[in-house]
Amino acid sequence: MASQALFSFNFSEHVRGEGSWHDVATKICKQVAVDPNMTVRDLVALHLEDVAARVRQTEPVGMDNQHDQYVERGHGVQAVVQEALARHVLHDANPVVDLFSMDAFVARLSSLKEAFPPAWLHALAIKANPLSGILAAAKPLGMGLETASVAEARHALNLGYAPRTVIVDSPCKTTEDLKFFLQQGCYLNLDNVDEIHKVHALLAGAVPDALIGLRINPVVGGGAIAASSTATVSSKFGIPWTADTDADLIALYRDHAWLQGVHVHVGSQGCPLTLLVAGAHRAVAFAKQINQTLGRRQVKVVDIGGGVPTAYNGLAKEAVEFSEYATLLLASVPELFSGEFRVVTEFGRSVFAKAGITLSLVETVKHMNGQNIAVVHCGANQFLRPVYLPKTWPHVFSVFNAHGALKSGNMVAQDIAGPLCFSGDVLARGVLLPQIEAGDYVVMHDTGAYNMAMYSKFNSIPAPAVYAYRSDGNCAIQFSLVRGRETVAETLAFWGPPRPLEWPGFLNQQNSQLKMWRVPRRALVTAVANAKTGSIHAGQRRSISLGALRSSFSTFPHTVIDDQLDIKALTNVNAIVAAFEPSPLPSDNAFHRWVDEHVPATSSDKPLTKEEFDAVVAEAITTLATLEATAWDSDAISDQYVDVSDAKYQQRIAYALVKYKCKDAARYFTLLDKDRQGVISAGKLRDLLLVYAQAAPDEWLSHNFDVLDSDGDGLVSEAEMQQLLLNILGVQKSVLKDLLEQHTKHWTAKHSKQFSKLVLEFETTLKVSEKIRCTWHFAGVPPIPEEDKFKDPPPVPPRYTMSLDELRTSLADEFPEFQTMLPKYTQAIVDGRREFYESRNSKRTNYLRGVSFLTFCGVVDYILTLYA
Repeated sequence: MASQALFSFNFSEHVRGEGSWHDVATKICKQVAVDPNMTVRDLVALHLEDVAARVRQTEPVGMDNQHDQYVERGHGVQAVVQEALARHVLHDANPVVDLFSMDAFVARLSSLKEAFPPAWLHALAIKANPLSGILAAAKPLGMGLETASVAEARHALNLGYAPRTVIVDSPCKTTEDLKFFLQQGCYLNLDNVDEIHKVHALLAGAVPDALIGLRINPVVGGGAIAASSTATVSSKFGIPWTADTDADLIALYRDHAWLQGVHVHVGSQGCPLTLLVAGAHRAVAFAKQINQTLGRRQVKVVDIGGGVPTAYNGLAKEAVEFSEYATLLLASVPELFSGEFRVVTEFGRSVFAKAGITLSLVETVKHMNGQNIAVVHCGANQFLRPVYLPKTWPHVFSVFNAHGALKSGNMVAQDIAGPLCFSGDVLARGVLLPQIEAGDYVVMHDTGAYNMAMYSKFNSIPAPAVYAYRSDGNCAIQFSLVRGRETVAETLAFWGPPRPLEWPGFLNQQNSQLKMWRVPRRALVTAVANAKTGSIHAGQRRSISLGALRSSFSTFPHTVIDDQLDIKALTNVNAIVAAFEPSPLPSDNAFHRWVDEHVPATSSDKPLTKEEFDAVVAEAITTLATLEATAWDSDAISDQYVDVSDAKYQQRIAYALVKYKCKDAARYFTLLDKDRQGVISAGKLRDLLLVYAQAAPDEWLSHNFDVLDSDGDGLVSEAEMQQLLLNILGVQKSVLKDLLEQHTKHWTAKHSKQFSKLVLEFETTLKVSEKIRCTWHFAGVPPIPEEDKFKDPPPVPPRYTMSLDELRTSLADEFPEFQTMLPKYTQAIVDGRREFYESRNSKRTNYLRGVSFLTFCGVVDYILTLYA
């Protein structure tokens, strides 16, 4: 690095005597990007480390060592591969999957926390791995998140991260972006002078709630990878801190007292630790200079970025331990550890990379022209850097047979090609591996960072599913779905709706007359009524003035979505449902009194036939409907303000829930009659009604489980579990529909038709059916015995039943939204109606453009007539 800059330096101006050799040395230091005050020993050490890093990158690996590493990394993931195959995580419809080790991830985060003082904030780079489940797991460990866009910031906030732990970095922020970050109270690192001016205008003299820093370029030089080095003289990031910019930077802090932080980031992967330490040293030096020059402690936060490299070798050992980095920082920049500054880090690759692997089926293998080409189901659509820059971003691979056993044998040079339709889609060329065959499985190691995050839509191949896995402490591996495989419909939706382009205001070739002049009759009548007209040519033509034309168009209706009556009413319903907390009906409630009167405890042993059972349930439903109407006081929700804390609304929903539970129970006589005698005891019916009056979701789940447990052994089948969950969801949908139809003033028959469509679309988006299947599939499945894992096919013991505890645990893991579906259904209805009005507004705009064009044609025709 230093020697290259020295040889490329232009000495001509100094040879001519236009500057001293001391000046030459200073400028060389600037170009090499080191501190001119460093000792010769420090300069030599920096240069030697750079040379050693380059040598290590190019050092050939011996065949024996290469084989040993292949075996070590293969055995490291073999159990995971076998378990994934045993659980059919991969199949014909899902031939590739990303797997993420939560054990490795949590261990890495723990080592990060232990290496540095507890007051430091470690903000993980979302761009490295934005998967919600992974990021959510880091929050309880005290992490923050580093973001680079509004969407990433929203993502962090939606996951529950406190705004002060959400760091915002980006070299390109609009005024609207900055306004959002300030309103949310995120920690905001500005990048340039223009952003400072924008924030100054937004604040208008006010003191911001958000912490705001400025990114400076410490100009300490680049690492081995130019594209990921951000502290060179030509970097696009931040404001360079040099002798030429020093005064300007001080002035920026002097004029903007709300600038309270400084941010640096030297680079990522390929940067030696000494370069990162040099960047941190420059950041602290800058902060201290600002505070000393201004005579006040203005800079309180130092963000030293990330950049700790990792080793793409598939082995568990990291290239750099965080404790090594902490030791170097403590020795060179002790101010970071003194408590003088709040310190922020932004690690990404070094935290995520080694936790991830990608497992793909080998679809075919070609042997031709001396080449061995294995074609797999992942390529440049996910691994952009390894495909386009294979020497800079090389990955290693392991090969497993169809049963998940690591393949051995002679190491053969092979190409591993992706599925995309261009010849450059090759993950690796000439990689030495045991002979790959069709039907084998290939693992690509160290894919947890900047791979799962970089999926593209080229060739419209759906993004693969992602599963997290961990050990349960008994050597068994548990899987949890992080993201389901993208459907073809979701992939194609990215390219826009499947319909021809519309060109409003222009002739349509297929039906020019109809399309051109189809305008709302009301709009035409309004335009004519408001136009000042005059006759010309004996009344054969009429004209309107420009002012009259403007006046006419100002009267056209423009729909404001929030002003729609049904939107206002739906918003009120949404607020009421969101505020509802399921709680038991009081013991002295009218429904309890009705139960005591009609199904008293003294008659608990009285047998009831199906007809008697149905009659009691029907009467209970009628009673609940009456209580519901009384509680609501016949006051339909309108477009006016609704006090969601009013007890009548909460009581109405509670009664509705019990009512529809009873309607659902009307089908349960056969299930309650477990001994098939044709009768059930009145006590069973009483218990059913009283349990339903207890609106707690878990008790409801438990009771439904007992009812569907046909043989009373505490276990249900897959069909029974699915019926149980669908029944509970069906009750919540019925409650919402009843709420809208019976108690919303502006709900119409047309709206009712749309209800089912909107609910279905929401359930499809949420993948309800898939989550129910996963609840069964991943509920305590026992591990396959070691001696059976290599049999063909592996004798996976089929699962026939599930206990209540297993159901609860699996629901929490696979379908966490289950207990809160009623407010989610309500929000889906509101969103659906809003989309309807947005679509209608768009069409109305097109109509108005057509009217404008029609008027324009009339005016032009009139003018031409005048001059005819």
